[in-house]
Amino acid sequence: MSPSDRERLEQMFSREYALSAADAAAAAASPELAAYVTACMQEAAAIGAGSKAVIDLITGVFLPRLSELKIPHSGIPARAPKPASLVRIASLSAAGELSGAEAASLLTEAWGTGRTPEELLAERRRGGPRR
Repeated sequence: MSPSDRERLEQMFSREYALSAADAAAAAASPELAAYVTACMQEAAAIGAGSKAVIDLITGVFLPRLSELKIPHSGIPARAPKPASLVRIASLSAAGELSGAEAASLLTEAWGTGRTPEELLAERRRGGPRR
């Protein structure tokens, strides 16, 4: 990605989603990550969720997990959780229904199992095992 493409993406993230300069720069790190963040932000807008909780989950949990699993940005489309799952978890956290630690745990579990946040939360509420 050329520096001008990256700068254009950073400006778009700042303008359209009110991301800070640091968050916009993180989101624009690669075309694949930018596409994933855009999909998450569009999903958030569709359900009326704010962008702050979404980008916080992306920068605070998603990106470190991506690195931990040694998934290159090119692997995001095939190996990352669906944007809808990440956004649902972020919206629950923003609404105070999950703590930050619970949101991180739920995203990690959803990523590892491929199950939806709703399925995992229902299991947790029934007292089922956490993985």
